[in-house]
Amino acid sequence: MQIVPVNAPDFIGCLETGFAASVITMIDELVPIVPQRIIENINNQQVNVLAGSFLTPSDVEYIKEVIMHFGLHPVVLPDLSDSLDGHTTDIEFTPLTFGGTSVNLLNQLYTAKATLVIGHALFKAADLLKSHTKVPDFRFESLLGLAAFDQFLITLQEISGNPVPSKLTRQRAQLQDTMLDTHFMLGQARIAIAADPDELYSFSRVLTEMGADVVAAVTTTKSLILQQIPTTQIKIGDLEDLERLACEQKAQLLIGNSHAVDSAKRLAIPILRAGFPQYDYVGGYQRLWIGYQGTRNLLFDLANLLLNHHANHEIKPYQSIYREKITS
Repeated sequence: MQIVPVNAPDFIGCLETGFAASVITMIDELVPIVPQRIIENINNQQVNVLAGSFLTPSDVEYIKEVIMHFGLHPVVLPDLSDSLDGHTTDIEFTPLTFGGTSVNLLNQLYTAKATLVIGHALFKAADLLKSHTKVPDFRFESLLGLAAFDQFLITLQEISGNPVPSKLTRQRAQLQDTMLDTHFMLGQARIAIAADPDELYSFSRVLTEMGADVVAAVTTTKSLILQQIPTTQIKIGDLEDLERLACEQKAQLLIGNSHAVDSAKRLAIPILRAGFPQYDYVGGYQRLWIGYQGTRNLLFDLANLLLNHHANHEIKPYQSIYREKITS
């Protein structure tokens, strides 16, 4: 067993930055440096994947399945797809999880045909991996939404030389139909979001593509990706800031983790649970968010939350100290 020490104190950054620091350290410690790329060593079926912290185990599993549809073999770092469920074995209790990517496979990352990087927070890790392996990479800031996943599939088509499978073409058509059905509810909807930068970017992009307005955006740390988020103001702060902004801007729906549930109650608006942690919602960590399927489910959920709340669509008087601050 190899132990990789990572400096990620809880008073600096957030889950996203600590996760990225862990990936950088694993690459630095476990991936060998090759002096140059040798054509004879290239495995035309292997594709490396750097998977961001905002991806759920189901997201990672789906990414692997999609890559295999193109006749490619994914090696994911880190691979959480088979680590958090399905382990009803008879062995003794162990504090260590199962699954993941073996150190032996990390020694072979230099043989891959390409590396796919998912999430802006891992771009520095991608730079380091490229310097170690000399493998060309393709970078994606999000896989949520029609245009974002289109680009992902186009890239896989170019890498593999194989066409997009009919199954995925069918899922794309289903998403287009869903976008048509839900734009009546989502167009001009006023949404508040509390999330780490990469996740905030993903949701904001999809919502604005559907005509919604991100009227309150609160995140945890500075990131260059924040410059690309289509909203007038982004606050680096906490849920207190989110509640104040959401009240001022008359938000109709909130997106955030389980910590934001009480905020939604005080604001008297529905919440879509997303991100980590989710301790009051069974199976939330296994939800599929990305791709045509994940985006379709997201749009349905958002539309239904707004429809079910329609009878009280005008924001209720705010029952907290923020109401006094705003009116004073």
